[in-house]
Amino acid sequence: MLGPLLYSFVWSLDFSFSRSGCQMRPTLRIIALCIAAISLAGWAALGANRGWTKTTVDHKHVDTVTGIEYPIRENRFVPGIDLLALSWISAAAMFGGSLIRFQPKQQTTTS
Repeated sequence: MLGPLLYSFVWSLDFSFSRSGCQMRPTLRIIALCIAAISLAGWAALGANRGWTKTTVDHKHVDTVTGIEYPIRENRFVPGIDLLALSWISAAAMFGGSLIRFQPKQQTTTS
C-alpha cells in the first residue's frame, strides 16, 4: 500500500546535476527529516519504551476466586530506544551525506 507510493515518489525526484550545484542535497535533507520525524512519531505511538525493544509484554491479573495475582504474557511489539537511535543515526548519516560537496571534473581541450 505505501510501498508503490514511496517508490513512485523517489523516482519522481530530480537527481540531476547542474552548474549551481546538486539538486539531490535538499531532497536528501527532506528525506532525512522525514525519517527522523516518522520514527519519533511511531516510537511514541507504539509505546515509547525507553528500554530495549520488546516483542512480549507481561500483565498482572488477579484470579477472581482465590485473589492470587499471576502474570499473563501478551505478544505485542513495543519499539525501544535502540530502534529510535538506529533510525536517527541513519537520518543523520543521510543528512551528513547531503553536506558533502563534489567538484565537477574540468574538461581540458587541446587543439
